Amino acid sequence: MRPNVDYTRQVVQWARATGASVEAELGHLGGGEAGTEQQQAEAFFTDVEQAGDFVSRTSCDALAVAIGTVHGVYRSEPRLDIKRLQDIYNKV
Repeated sequence: MRPNVDYTRQVVQWARATGASVEAELGHLGGGEAGTEQQQAEAFFTDVEQAGDFVSRTSCDALAVAIGTVHGVYRSEPRLDIKRLQDIYNKV
């Protein structure tokens, strides 16, 4: 995660100088084409502790997290980890 922290922190500094905001991403937002099982997909979910550490170290304005969402069309009923989202919210 270290390079991502360093890069994001630098982008935040550049953005602040111009009045822009920064949305960073942790975890993996799968593509609809992936077709993985839920257990396998959860391995890519954003870690709650890591999210808190990342936001405090980078000062990003928004954080895109992986909780079971995908880019594109859902091929089956999504199972979103709302508890994880709440835990991330509470942490950051």
